[in-house]
Amino acid sequence: MKQLYIFFPALFFSLFIFSQTQVSISSDSSWATIGERIRIKIIVKTNLKSDNIIAQTGGKKEFEIIHEYELKKSLVDGSTLYEKNIEIAFFKTGDYNIGPVKVKIEMEGETLEERESNTIPIKIKSVLKENDKDINPLKDLVEIKGNPLYVLKYFIIFLFFTAVILFIIYRIKKKKEQPEIPLIPILPPIEEFEKRINSLKGKNFIEDKKIKIFFIALTEIYKTFLTRFYDINAEDLTSYEIIRILKKREEDQSIPENFNLIFTTSDLSKFARFIPGQKDIDDLYIRIFHIIDELKKRTIKEEKDVALRT
Repeated sequence: MKQLYIFFPALFFSLFIFSQTQVSISSDSSWATIGERIRIKIIVKTNLKSDNIIAQTGGKKEFEIIHEYELKKSLVDGSTLYEKNIEIAFFKTGDYNIGPVKVKIEMEGETLEERESNTIPIKIKSVLKENDKDINPLKDLVEIKGNPLYVLKYFIIFLFFTAVILFIIYRIKKKKEQPEIPLIPILPPIEEFEKRINSLKGKNFIEDKKIKIFFIALTEIYKTFLTRFYDINAEDLTSYEIIRILKKREEDQSIPENFNLIFTTSDLSKFARFIPGQKDIDDLYIRIFHIIDELKKRTIKEEKDVALRT
């Protein structure tokens, strides 16, 4: 009888534990190189009557979320099973932990329960091999013979005459009437974006194998456009944060989708030594000019609507 008194409370306690929500995360690899995509799977099993989950990575993130897949929901043995897959990439070497992921269980927009997952250790390696070198060995310092102060007097004389010449030029310019400099009108954001893209295309960086220089210039161009057109501080935002803003603001979801591919190709080429082929570059320009054409059409329509109302 004494054993039964112990057994029944233990059974009740174990059933209570197994009825709770369970959250776990896993990855498709325990190590990766810089810029390489890693797939993270988040599994949530709950007995609560729910219709959605929200998963958030807490704390400081050393990685960027490259892509999020649609949430999968299924029923397994009377429990609701959610599966969420995301792809991330690290751009620094080192040992990191992914997680814990904070998960909210929701029903019709109301939070029923919050849980945290486990963490996953992951090692990020460099794409360089052992014999690769980024910097050539420094040359030995050149030996200076004699007294270096000997040239000081000549340097002082040079500075004196330079100052006299600059002073004379300043006095001459001050006497002359300053011509009025016409103001150069600032182009609208879309026109400036198109003009700078065409200018970049004509510099033949891709043909000259200057891939990284091309994508650094491209990044500066599209971040300036996003800052002006959407009134956001694109320079201080990650690619993932910009895409989230565009998805909320744009009715035409082809625009954030095209920008997402442009961001991904740029980041991989700048940080992971990805070398795109000619087909990738052609596709990049097709997506950029598609964005320009769609936004131009929208702007023209808005201007016509304003003219009709007035």
